[in-house]
Amino acid sequence: MLAGSGDAVQQDITRFFGVVLETMKQDLGVAIKGLATILAALGLVVYTEVLGAFLTGDVGPGTGRSNFDAAFRELGPGYAEAARRLKETENAEMYDALRSGLVHQYLAKVPITFYPEWAGEPRPAGGVFFEEGRLVFVADLYLRDFAQLGERCRSL
Repeated sequence: MLAGSGDAVQQDITRFFGVVLETMKQDLGVAIKGLATILAALGLVVYTEVLGAFLTGDVGPGTGRSNFDAAFRELGPGYAEAARRLKETENAEMYDALRSGLVHQYLAKVPITFYPEWAGEPRPAGGVFFEEGRLVFVADLYLRDFAQLGERCRSL
């Protein structure tokens, strides 16, 4: 849980999970349905960093990378595998290549394909994976996993 004391912190946490997280999920769903896939990806990686603060207990300057990394790993085993493969094939960290690339250049810093939804079979286990030497980002699957992580964070 986030560091702090008193009722004000608890009120902020309650508001986050009662209003902010639900609004995030709703807005991301609208972006995905509207085929604004890169915009949805941008929101998802930034919001992943926000959820990471509930896992690490850290907020403020200098905590973005550790918060993102903590939450990204918790999205599911496929995400950790994607991060491992990214490091292996591109010598890049997910935070730098995906999160910072999208935030600062509106592009990932590695070869990537974005999909709003996955139509093929079999369905991948997670919303970020490797296929044919490139990173693949599937927004609806990432949103599913993000929402599940949000519920787990709510009960911390």
